Amino acid sequence: MNSILTHSSLNITTNTNIDWEITILNGIVHEYLNKQELSEISLTTRRIRRKLYPLLFTKLRTNPKVLYSMPNFFQHRDNFDFDRLSYSERYRANKAQIDPFFTQATTELERVAKTCKVLNLDQLRKVCYFLIPITSQFLNLYEIYIYNCYLPFYKLNDILKNLSKLEVLKLDHIILLKSTEESELPNDLGFPPSLKSLIYGNVKLVVNDSPQLHTAEFVYNQIPFYSGIRLDLLPQNIPLLNSLTYSNYNPSQNLIKFLGLNSHLEDLTLSITQLTPSTLSALSSISNLECLKLETNDLSFEVPYITPGFNNPLKLKDLTLILLNSSDFNIAKQFIQLTPNLTKLTIRALNDQLFEEFNYLINTLNYFAKYEDTFGGFNFITRVYTK
Repeated sequence: MNSILTHSSLNITTNTNIDWEITILNGIVHEYLNKQELSEISLTTRRIRRKLYPLLFTKLRTNPKVLYSMPNFFQHRDNFDFDRLSYSERYRANKAQIDPFFTQATTELERVAKTCKVLNLDQLRKVCYFLIPITSQFLNLYEIYIYNCYLPFYKLNDILKNLSKLEVLKLDHIILLKSTEESELPNDLGFPPSLKSLIYGNVKLVVNDSPQLHTAEFVYNQIPFYSGIRLDLLPQNIPLLNSLTYSNYNPSQNLIKFLGLNSHLEDLTLSITQLTPSTLSALSSISNLECLKLETNDLSFEVPYITPGFNNPLKLKDLTLILLNSSDFNIAKQFIQLTPNLTKLTIRALNDQLFEEFNYLINTLNYFAKYEDTFGGFNFITRVYTK
């Protein structure tokens, strides 16, 4: 049985001839056992399966490599049987494989629905649009990681509403699709109240009917999407949320409102371009915030100006800055003066010369007693200041 499942601890693709649903005894063993003994063995193995199943299949990770390991995956490009066919014949043959593939995937995913705790959908792109509805049966999930996938907007919303145990959610490089019939409905993506950690970045919303009207063209990437909007984080209170990673490089009013509704946050990761006076004011109201990470992808942006009169110090104890140019350091030098309670400061940068002026500021503020450098790949330097 070829499987799209992965082992919970080894994280390798399962490809086995054992069917966990049926016990088949092969070979000459039948010649030495009577029907009662065979029945007893069958019952014993069934009990063993019941014990092992929740342990073996707690984590499901599906990526293109796993999909291509399935013989009937409809996007196989190296099927030599199709070489002699014309383009239209090959296209019809591929189209005929779509439904059988999802039928098999549905059958296999149903087997792990109750025991699966972690779901990882990695770079499935348009295939994920048809796979994600199957996961509505995964009611015991604690963690979901989705990267580089197309998803039906309202189906994802319904799935998230029903996951009462979900604690970790990652949505990164996601395209959410609505049909034209749904275009006037609200663009509100809600999260379950049980959530403790949220990673949200690069989420785009597109109105398009291709998945319903032109399924084959859609899954074979023949219909590009040129229009759409960035779906910003919906302001909402998530009572148990203690960690937020928000990967958006444009200053966001929704982020400020979201922070105001979740003043219990303890860990926050933002783009350094979000450090506007309004964001700083929101950060200062988060009394439990202990760890802040500021990062940039070396994009061209206008350096935000932190008002010198802002005298509401942050209660941070752990701060991480990822800095790639002198503009980043200028922001960091302004920001560091608002964090007198730091016990640890980590800076990751490309240029050693940029540290010299920053070191002078650190010594002037008398925050730390020592630092240690670590040299990594791509000429990155990581400097950790401690008391």
